[in-house]
Amino acid sequence: MTQFDMFGTKKSKKGGGGNLNSTKAPLSLQGSIPSIGSQDDVNGNSVLTTQQMLDSLDDSEIDRLFREMMVDMNVQQMDKVLQKSIQEKRMMLYMRETTDTTRGKLETPAMFVQCLRSDANSEKLLKNCESLRIALTSKTVSWVKEFIDKGGIDVLLNLLKKVKPNKKLNEKIELELIKCFRAALNIGHGVKHVQAHQTALQVVCSSLRPDRASVMLEAAKVIAPICLIDGGHASVLKALTLAAEQDGTERFRAIVQGLETDNDQLKTACMQIVNGILDVDDYDFRVHLRNEFMRSGMLRIYEKLQTEEELSKEFGCQFDVFKNALEDDFDELTQKLETISQDFYDLTECFEMIKASITNTPAQSALLSILQHMLLIREDAQIRAAYYKLIEGCIAQITLHRNGVDPDFAYTQKFNIQVDEIVERIKGHSSMEDINVDALQNRLEEALTQKQEMEAKLANYEAKLGQIGTQGSPTKALNVPAGLLIGQGLKPPSGSGVPPPPPPPMPPSPMPRMGVPAPPPMPGSGVPPPPPPPMPGMGIPLAPPMPGVRGPPPPPPMPAYLTGMGGPPPPPPPPGMMMAPPGMPSAAASLALPFGMKPKKQFEVHGTLKRANWKKVNPTQVTANSFWVKVDEGKLATDSLVEQLTSKFATQPPKKELKKEDTAGHNGHSKKSAKELKVIDAKAAQNLMIMQGSLKMSADDIKTCLLEVDEKRLDENMLNQLIKYMPTQDSLNKLANLKEDYSELHDAEQFALSLGSIKRLHPRLNSIAFKLRFQEMVGDIKPMVVGATAACEEVKSSRKFAKVLEIVLLCGNILNTGTRNAQSIGFDISFLPSLGNTKTVDQKSTLIHFLAEFIEKNDPDTLAFGDELSYAERASKVNVEQVEKNLNTMKRSLEDLKTDLKNFRAQGENDRFGEIMHPFYEQAQQTYEVLRGMFTKMVKLYESLAEYYAFDMKKYTLEEFFTDISTFIKQFDMAYAENQRSRELEEKRRLEKQKREKADQDRRERQEARRKLLTVTGDQEGVMDNLLEALSSGTIFNNNNKARRKQARSTNPAVKAQLMRTRSRNAIAMDTMKSFDMS
Repeated sequence: MTQFDMFGTKKSKKGGGGNLNSTKAPLSLQGSIPSIGSQDDVNGNSVLTTQQMLDSLDDSEIDRLFREMMVDMNVQQMDKVLQKSIQEKRMMLYMRETTDTTRGKLETPAMFVQCLRSDANSEKLLKNCESLRIALTSKTVSWVKEFIDKGGIDVLLNLLKKVKPNKKLNEKIELELIKCFRAALNIGHGVKHVQAHQTALQVVCSSLRPDRASVMLEAAKVIAPICLIDGGHASVLKALTLAAEQDGTERFRAIVQGLETDNDQLKTACMQIVNGILDVDDYDFRVHLRNEFMRSGMLRIYEKLQTEEELSKEFGCQFDVFKNALEDDFDELTQKLETISQDFYDLTECFEMIKASITNTPAQSALLSILQHMLLIREDAQIRAAYYKLIEGCIAQITLHRNGVDPDFAYTQKFNIQVDEIVERIKGHSSMEDINVDALQNRLEEALTQKQEMEAKLANYEAKLGQIGTQGSPTKALNVPAGLLIGQGLKPPSGSGVPPPPPPPMPPSPMPRMGVPAPPPMPGSGVPPPPPPPMPGMGIPLAPPMPGVRGPPPPPPMPAYLTGMGGPPPPPPPPGMMMAPPGMPSAAASLALPFGMKPKKQFEVHGTLKRANWKKVNPTQVTANSFWVKVDEGKLATDSLVEQLTSKFATQPPKKELKKEDTAGHNGHSKKSAKELKVIDAKAAQNLMIMQGSLKMSADDIKTCLLEVDEKRLDENMLNQLIKYMPTQDSLNKLANLKEDYSELHDAEQFALSLGSIKRLHPRLNSIAFKLRFQEMVGDIKPMVVGATAACEEVKSSRKFAKVLEIVLLCGNILNTGTRNAQSIGFDISFLPSLGNTKTVDQKSTLIHFLAEFIEKNDPDTLAFGDELSYAERASKVNVEQVEKNLNTMKRSLEDLKTDLKNFRAQGENDRFGEIMHPFYEQAQQTYEVLRGMFTKMVKLYESLAEYYAFDMKKYTLEEFFTDISTFIKQFDMAYAENQRSRELEEKRRLEKQKREKADQDRRERQEARRKLLTVTGDQEGVMDNLLEALSSGTIFNNNNKARRKQARSTNPAVKAQLMRTRSRNAIAMDTMKSFDMS
């Protein structure tokens, strides 16, 4: 075969004695070689030696030839080599040519391929492989390309398949074969050939065996760079899968085992493979691959590496790439959870979505089983909460386990949890929190109750002192504790504004009629009488006008209560001016407002608006102290507010609404058959016997308990049965006449006769039963009175609630422009819950949403007005009539007890009725008086509220009033939260749009940069070297990770903190990740 040197000159064969080939100049220098002296061959041809040829070229030609040699040799750092001197370059060119000439037989790619195909022994094969490796790394790109085209890679792969393991010589051969394979892939033509090959990568992946570290290291240097080339990632995964199936193991097990060796280079190369395989853009696919690595045993290695303080520079770089990518994926998981928390905050909606996602799938039965098991949680408030916290913690650790790594589903012992211990711990923690909150709440309740009790006692003592002063009795006749006399220390709390109640014998009328003067206060109460009505011209009076003060038809004279407003009365309208239509306020009427109130502003709106259908406050109903007199909502009115209300609440064509007919339920009235108990009656006797059997006490024992008033053995149920089933006193008297024949009487009659021997049995039973249930009655009455009283005081003193009412009045007047409810001075409080019924034009929000948004922008402090009305919900459950009924029942029971004590005569030494019941009566009477005083104060406070907000308390009960306020608070808080969620969703959509646009731009830039780095062309050289350098430095991963990290960062740090707490929660001892057996 004819061969040419680097200059195009034919080479002569050694020792053959044959004729030399004719001389041929280099192709680039043909026609430009100078004529110099030379030796002749046997044919007479002139032959130039290499030294002569090099000496004949000038410096520029030497530089050109030297650069071509560097390119042909695939030298990467060419700039440094090109700086050498001309003499050094001549010497290197000479050495290159002479080395090629004297190398030996294996010169051409075809010779190497033929030699490798021959059945040589192991030693000769090893030498041939070493020579091929040197040739592939030192020869030109064209030489390597020719070797590939001649089937060199296929020969190498066939030899790799034939090499037998467990022999040291074969291990060396396998190592050299893989090195030759990697050298062949160092040009683009080799990479493309391998990508098109069916089993090339599978054969190389079969060499990933940790027991042969050097071989696995070279194989890893082939696999890792291929992952980064276009199409290489899928090829590597396929090769790993086929190789693992052939070996009967997991496809990533060998790579993970390589990370456990002590060979730092091998660990670094294996981590490069891991990072290369995980370098994909799809989040779910990336997490799936990482989970597969973790299940193959990498989780244990990862946790161990996190605790190591010092890692080598190369391996530490690769481990940081893996850890940063994992954290970036956790940030993306955080963002997903944040999205779920924002979009799916409704329980029903979340359940329906889960149900829809698993319907007709194998997971459906599993979810059903979960729900069925949850139904087995026992009915206990604290226990149920503890169980649900435990379940939530388990699910969080499963779904977010180990930074988002899937658990080992093949592990049979899923969890090892001491449920009882954890439940008790959670329950105890919850109980301690509840105890702390309850303790503070109880202390507040006690302080508030004591305050109201002292106020009631003080009011009672003042009333009694007033009576004594009127009757001229000495003060010492009253048993007044020290310090409670007027002017001796304890005084009514200032600012309450509530006059002292009259004495209990004369309770005030709870509902004063409109227009009727209030009765004068009790003498000695300290309240001055009301001032006389003002005379004409005296200015603004201190009280509302007397009813009936109305002028004749227009032109009307100025009412008496307007004469002090300054200026003469307004003249009648000019001739020809039309009066206001019915229902519309005329100019005179709008000015005729009491107590200096200014007419409300008339707004100009375009089009028709939805109305605030409130009940308008009549100016004649307000008093000088009314809330509506002081309201000045006009200062809040702006053109922007009018425009917003006009745009949001414009009317639309009315839609047909389906009429909902309320079906009135038929309440069946159960007729209680009043059972009359008669002695000797069979039914009565049967009831007595049943009662005696249920009491499990003899008649004598019961009699002893009643005489001694033994509360340890008597209970309310027993007394109620005795009261119900014992015969009447007449029947007992008849039985008393038969006591001589006691032994002949029926058991029921004997029982009745034994108990009937107690004088005044029925009154005694009632009195003892009253004593036993007295504290329960107090416990029912006092909290309701305390809560309602506190609620009344809160509503009247709340500055923020007053601000809200001002804004509602302003918005309503704007919406009601042009209607009969326009320019209202106030509205009925019952309108507040109806704000949500007025919807915007787009039907997406309501007037209460607008109110919350307006307050948030203009007066954020007012948003928390509900905090100033903490007792409103409690007061909404107070039925005043029922409380008063309970008080009256207590009063009657006290009167009956007083009569019993007055008529009491001891019936033996063990009769302790008077001894025990007399002190109880004194204490109960005082308690009743305090409760009655507290109730009276509550009623008066509500009367003042009715006057303050100008409503009829007969038609609008306390329970309804606070129910409306409590409902309004809840609606407002809900609307505010919905506004926040709407803004967050809108902002999220905007940011997502920006993210998508930025992500698309970053992706294009990243793909372009990656394309420049990873694009492989046929003549490209140093492909594997460049990829290995990018892998080692981590730059290729850092670009991708930074781009993903920029997209995945959560906008809500609280959500990430919640996830971090879930990840680090140690209260639940579980570990679902168990490694497979490494054997």
